[in-house]
Amino acid sequence: MTQVAASWSPFRLGMTALALLFTRMVWGAYQFQVRELTTDLPGLTRPVRVVHLTDLHYGALVPSWQVWRWVRTASEADPDVVVITGDLVDEHQPGRDVAGLLRPLQALRPPLGVWAVWGNHDHLRFPGHLTSFETQLQAAGVQVLCNRGVLLRDDLYLAGVDSLLRGNPDVEGALQARPRAGACLLLSHHPNVLPSVPPDRVGLALCGHTHGGQVAVPGLAWLYRHTPCGSRFLKGWVTAPVQAYVSTGAGVSGVPFRWGAHAEVVVLDLRPG
Repeated sequence: MTQVAASWSPFRLGMTALALLFTRMVWGAYQFQVRELTTDLPGLTRPVRVVHLTDLHYGALVPSWQVWRWVRTASEADPDVVVITGDLVDEHQPGRDVAGLLRPLQALRPPLGVWAVWGNHDHLRFPGHLTSFETQLQAAGVQVLCNRGVLLRDDLYLAGVDSLLRGNPDVEGALQARPRAGACLLLSHHPNVLPSVPPDRVGLALCGHTHGGQVAVPGLAWLYRHTPCGSRFLKGWVTAPVQAYVSTGAGVSGVPFRWGAHAEVVVLDLRPG
């Protein structure tokens, strides 16, 4: 008994605990939950189901099989439209081959289409080549909204702005073609755009970027650097200055860890309000 007890020294116990924590954080990086939400959207005349994906970060830490998992989950929700709020690829993706991203995305076939906006990693990964990346996305059925909008239905206008950190977001430009009647849904990668969004013209904004902190340790605030906007727009519902939802995202970046900030695929049912 003495020899067994001695073998479990404080050092070994500590190392075992660290190994278990490391394993749990890596495991958490590749698990995700389906978050089902419902809210009213003023101007809608009939319901619409939106699947919101963000921060896929396809690249060195996020392989194609993980993108396929998200796509299958999105398809099973039977959405009317799928939106992706930026960082489709990771800055550190080796090479420019995005076939492993495009093949899964091509399987998405919602009746109102698949729409995306740029994130900072998209700009960093394709500096000066975003046009070619956009062409590839279009061939896969994904349309990019960069400071523009589109009328999805007679009662629903979808707008999208460029990345705040690496692009030039223009909220007014995105809303320029918005009809006076009907609902408006705005896509922005970075939630710090929200203070510039007019609440009388946008009923709901969807954002990402923060990863919910990605590594959120109680008592130590949010350790990971994906929190430049602080806790105000960190994750979840935002009621002011405009109604918004900030998703914790699907993928990871920088390190293959998640702790206290679960990855998610958001299924959002919007009702006439």
